[in-house]
Amino acid sequence: MQAGSPYDEIGLLRRTGRGDVLAFRELFDHHRNRVFFIARQMLHSDTAAEDAVQEIFLKIWVHNRRLGTVDNFTAYLNTVTRNHIYNVIRRRAIEEKALGMLARPEVSEVTDDTVAFHELQRVLQQASATLSVQQRKVFEMSRLEGKKHEQIATEMGLSKETVKKYLANALEKLHRYLVQQGRGLFL
Repeated sequence: MQAGSPYDEIGLLRRTGRGDVLAFRELFDHHRNRVFFIARQMLHSDTAAEDAVQEIFLKIWVHNRRLGTVDNFTAYLNTVTRNHIYNVIRRRAIEEKALGMLARPEVSEVTDDTVAFHELQRVLQQASATLSVQQRKVFEMSRLEGKKHEQIATEMGLSKETVKKYLANALEKLHRYLVQQGRGLFL
């Protein structure tokens, strides 16, 4: 867009719907900070919010032909953003539950292939070695010892919010490590 020219969202939507990359870039530039803010508020992580922005706009570009009929892009973007973030949160909850189960030895009785389970446990231990001392301690107290966030906060002299952030960051790092090792869960 040229300096001083008004923002023509409907025109940009129509052009993007026809595959105009420059028009899409203007939409992205105009809306990305708002999407980042919403994602950051809901996901509590700058990295996760950046990933969400990229994934949301990638979805929009992949389905750009739909934009030709959109009259209220803000409402459309809010719906796409909300659905994407809910999916991320749902996936995180599933991964968190699975990681918690893997960290507990009694799960090995449930699994048919104990060798594979123990190998996965070993990889999980390697993954936990990539965490900071505080993240590892919070993760172990939460997942191995079964302590509540309030109890961890009291014992470590941290706020409950800090404990939540340490745990969320730890789970994110563990997930990325497992994916790098070819053992990603529920992708």
